[in-house]
Amino acid sequence: MYYKQYIMEKLSRILELLGVNTQERSLFTLLFTEGALPIGEIARRAKLHRPRAYTLISSLRTRGLVDVHLRGKRREYVAASPEKLKDIVSQIATTTEAMLPDLTRAYRAGKEKPVITVHEGSSGVTQVFRDLVESSARGETFYRYSSEKDLEHTNTYLPRDYRKIRDEKKLERFVITAPRIGKGKKLRMERAMKFIPQGFDLFDQDVIELIYANKVAFIDLNTETSFVIECAQLADFHKKLFRLLYQKL
Repeated sequence: MYYKQYIMEKLSRILELLGVNTQERSLFTLLFTEGALPIGEIARRAKLHRPRAYTLISSLRTRGLVDVHLRGKRREYVAASPEKLKDIVSQIATTTEAMLPDLTRAYRAGKEKPVITVHEGSSGVTQVFRDLVESSARGETFYRYSSEKDLEHTNTYLPRDYRKIRDEKKLERFVITAPRIGKGKKLRMERAMKFIPQGFDLFDQDVIELIYANKVAFIDLNTETSFVIECAQLADFHKKLFRLLYQKL
């Protein structure tokens, strides 16, 4: 008795993995244990209305899990054999294997689409700086273009623990900014800085670009509007452009 119950539980689990619902599994198990039965007897034993029993049986037939036998003029339904179950599972595995390259490409394409997050207000600017230190891995390097007009005011947007997290993670940073901004910053071993030539541009648009981890962030301090683009390819592209410009300055 215990062995039969164990087998039925395993069978039910296989059917569940095939996407067969509870009522369908119950009918399949009935046919598997009792053999061929007419629809009226199936409905009676399963305690279902005849139309409902027929709907469930039709669904099982569509999946190839139930066959129909003719006994004279009467139709009887019988569960598919264990060999047929194996064939169904093998067919699913074969189809999945054949589709795997296309599925993988579709999966990666969905993951690689840029995700853009927009922040409004001073709290949004703060959130971008927090994301920078939280998203960056220990010892990682981030890049910053700074054209802010007031360095002290910009520092008011930083989270209270920004510098603590940055320093604990030993984040290195490269900065391109204007000379007037650079003069207000202390020399640090973990920060490398170069300046836009004075004769080229004032570089005072009050905008910051941050390139870190797999993200590129833009902060417009004029309107306190920020947006972060999460995209590994785009971040890598901007990092290369930054390093190229940094070498030329």
